[in-house]
Amino acid sequence: MLNGKFRLNDLSSQDILTEMEFYFENEEILGSRLLSIIRGNSAPAPGLSNITESGYLKGFVDLIFRYNGKYYILDYKTNFLGDEVSDYGQPALNNEMREALYDLQAHIYTIALHRYLTDKVPDYSYKTHFGGYFYLFIRGINENGSEGIYYDQPDQRVVDELNNYIGGSHA
Repeated sequence: MLNGKFRLNDLSSQDILTEMEFYFENEEILGSRLLSIIRGNSAPAPGLSNITESGYLKGFVDLIFRYNGKYYILDYKTNFLGDEVSDYGQPALNNEMREALYDLQAHIYTIALHRYLTDKVPDYSYKTHFGGYFYLFIRGINENGSEGIYYDQPDQRVVDELNNYIGGSHA
């Protein structure tokens, strides 16, 4: 993760990419299969097991930034989790990431960035160049703590399995 003194404002424009569009061509992607890859054997979200997407999977990543040679995804969320800063602690964020399927979204974004970097960065390797993703729940962000900040770096095995399953075109 980043050190406590990191500020996006300190990055040069060359280290920031906003609203990166991506799309994946596919024959069939089952939401339940994606979640089983991401979450392991845990039960998928209710109602997702029968969702099938066909044709294209398209999206936009809010922000990608490079810091100390690693690339990170940053996504902003305005979800209301409570009136107190403490309502945005890690247990609440972990729950919201799963319940709102943001873990699925983050992994799809990870695949998009992974493919982009594979095409653009000489000698790219996931382990060396991918730093992880941040979800900032802005209602909980404060100067005194880490409330409202969710960070993860997916295991490379999961990324490889998702990348193979999704198939199709690059970002």
